Amino acid sequence: MRRLPPCFQCGDPVLDLRGQDIVLPTYYLRPPPSPPDEEVLDAQAYGYAHLRCFVGSRWGPLWAARTRENMEGVRHFPVVLESDDLVLLRHEVLSTRDTIAIGSDGYYASFADDGIRARRPTPGGALIPVRHELNLEVTGRGAFADEIVGALRQGRSFPLLGLIDGLGLRRRLWSEAAVADGRLEPRPDVEDDDDGELWIEAIADYHKFVPDDILDQVLEVSPVLR
Repeated sequence: MRRLPPCFQCGDPVLDLRGQDIVLPTYYLRPPPSPPDEEVLDAQAYGYAHLRCFVGSRWGPLWAARTRENMEGVRHFPVVLESDDLVLLRHEVLSTRDTIAIGSDGYYASFADDGIRARRPTPGGALIPVRHELNLEVTGRGAFADEIVGALRQGRSFPLLGLIDGLGLRRRLWSEAAVADGRLEPRPDVEDDDDGELWIEAIADYHKFVPDDILDQVLEVSPVLR
């Protein structure tokens, strides 16, 4: 479980939704005396951010380079395609099979093979299904938070946009189409507590958006996904 962290660019909460948000850990940075990395630390330009806020920012190119250095040099993910503005790497460890996209402007996303196969078209690209646990503290966030938690505890699902709009985050979305029909579904293993804190403990079911130009390149390097 975690409390809602702020976006280091805008200060609004970050839900850590796949394909909408990004996490930039400081261990990706080069150790001193690298001046650009010291500048990142001094400006506290690390941690959680909305892709909408981060991509194209002054920090995007440096973090793109550091993310690639970690993926390729530390984790040894092979580069399968490289152009002036995009690099694709493959992650094939144990049962994981996905393609990682890093844009020179800071864009980052990963697309599982199973998700690519299950994609459905949308204007400008495709939607890839995503499903994962979402555990967030929403104590004191307002009536919308009580409504969501109440619905989940009664075994009912709740629109993901209800959480997004309650927090005022619709303008921070990278792709609204990806979450338009998203749901928060109740988890049967959640137990009520009385510690004074309010938590959303749910299964988030929604989509990632993959633009056509990136999808075409992912399919180019992975013909088996066509």
